[in-house]
Amino acid sequence: MQLWKVSTLINKVSMDNKTSMAPRLTFVLLSACMIYTGNGYKPVVYMHGIFGSYKESAGFLKWIEEEHSSTETLSIDAYNNADSAVNLMQQIQDIAQILQAYMNSHPGGINLICYSQGGLICRGVLEHIQHNVDTFISLSSPQAGQFGDTQYLKYLFPHLLRDQVYRIAYSEEGQNISVSNYWNDPHHQDLYLKYSKYLAVLNNETFSPDSQKFKNNFTLLKRLVMLGGPDDGVITPWQSSHFGFYDKDLNIVEMKNQPWYTNDWFGLRTLDSRGGLVTKVIPGVQHNYWIRNHTVFMDHILPYLNWFSMSWLQISCTIFVLVVCRVHTCSGYKPVIFMHGILADSDEGNQLLDWIAKDHPGTIGLTIDAFNRQESIVNMTAQVNEVSSIMQDFMTKHPEGVNLICFSQGGLVCRGVIEQVAHNVNTFISLSCPQAGQFGDTNFLKNFFPTYLRDNLYKALYTETGQKISVGNYWNDPRQQDLYLQWSQYLAVVNNQSVNPNSQKFKTNFTRLKRLVMIGGPDDGVITPWQSSHFGFYDSNLNMVEMKDQPWYQKDSFGLKTLDSRGGLVTHVVPGVMHIHWHSNITVYKNYILPYLD
Repeated sequence: MQLWKVSTLINKVSMDNKTSMAPRLTFVLLSACMIYTGNGYKPVVYMHGIFGSYKESAGFLKWIEEEHSSTETLSIDAYNNADSAVNLMQQIQDIAQILQAYMNSHPGGINLICYSQGGLICRGVLEHIQHNVDTFISLSSPQAGQFGDTQYLKYLFPHLLRDQVYRIAYSEEGQNISVSNYWNDPHHQDLYLKYSKYLAVLNNETFSPDSQKFKNNFTLLKRLVMLGGPDDGVITPWQSSHFGFYDKDLNIVEMKNQPWYTNDWFGLRTLDSRGGLVTKVIPGVQHNYWIRNHTVFMDHILPYLNWFSMSWLQISCTIFVLVVCRVHTCSGYKPVIFMHGILADSDEGNQLLDWIAKDHPGTIGLTIDAFNRQESIVNMTAQVNEVSSIMQDFMTKHPEGVNLICFSQGGLVCRGVIEQVAHNVNTFISLSCPQAGQFGDTNFLKNFFPTYLRDNLYKALYTETGQKISVGNYWNDPRQQDLYLQWSQYLAVVNNQSVNPNSQKFKTNFTRLKRLVMIGGPDDGVITPWQSSHFGFYDSNLNMVEMKDQPWYQKDSFGLKTLDSRGGLVTHVVPGVMHIHWHSNITVYKNYILPYLD
């Protein structure tokens, strides 16, 4: 009966939409499958943090229900407020029963969002039982332990300094307190391994007859998303939220150099090897605000709650839809355009487009075959004029909209196109692009100006001749801003920093974007400062000024603040990636590009 209703919709849509039918038909039919056969999104379970309660998630879960209508949600009503200081082994026994019963009633799988201490509780449950958790979002959780003075700690141990807490934590009595179960003193690892009844056990750092079970159960996960950031103020070190931690000299050792990862003690490396680890470094968020920050929710949580939970009826319906779509030549994903970087060519995007074609079969891809190799140093305005003609022709053939992936200098070319034309770009992925300009000595720059030091380049670039070179168009010397504004024929123009009769058009076109995803990181080695990939840049004293404190954001010069106000800005700080590897790194692709290709 339900499939008959879907078939009726097929006939109606086919009759009513003779042109551009594919995207409408696909949307209507898949919606019908969910409407007539039940909800399609996996249920979401939330676990609160220390001294919190199940009530803290009310607003958060409401956001999920607003974005994913009819999604079932559960906030764990256990160990609320002061009860959350009870030892963690006791907590996971009770919470495991609650989760097990919930999972039994939802055999299609669930998603977990677990905050702060709750993230360690959830990991304990996951390792102890055979579960059907699809995605586990660990939201600012001390996964590698805690070692720092915080208000929470002073509440529990008011008379102890950080370096003395081990005296209580590493005792039989101390292990009855939850924080002690994951207190990880790098100066007293022998006592940590002797007394820890929770963290050392979960990490398989100490002998446990259940060690293989822990690993087997942990690797039942499809995906682990870890969120944290340097402004948290509670999780110490904050890298613990990504399984990094101090060594005995209080130097940070990142996750991939930790023994629990390199030895794969509980399955972290196994999960990573199959693309199941996602790490998000998010600055500017204090610990109490992770579950209250709408931008964090929209940009870093919601994209990972899109995996469907289907009944057999839904699966049958979906297969039926796909067969019909095949007959009607439907394509479910927007076409993707790739724009290469400086001194590269159209082949640079082939690997990315191959991966996309495998993950999203039928996606149409175009890599811009223009201004290849040495021709890429031609001034940017000339490049934008020609590339915009190619893109406009492609967009005309695909009125349903396109997605852009633009690498390095190509990201500035793409932004120029976006501001110049009335486009139909849905998502613009700016992949390590100097959006706020370039100011740094790199091997790349020395190819062009072998005899100039960074601080002297303005003498060559802020001239008529220098502006004929692409790099000169976005060279942004923070100590020569008067000359930059006088001579820059590209970056100052697209930023609406200089007088321009097209300034309103630039802003109107830019804000046609649905979403701008900015990807960059501290190990890039070419984009200088690397924060330029996120619209941050130096002041005149070479101090870093982040995007939201820059005049082009505060004044909304070209629409960046407008886009942000409606949740259209996504920022990813990804460490460990050199500039030339962004478009060929499968982890970058899987975690930071693919989720945004709708």
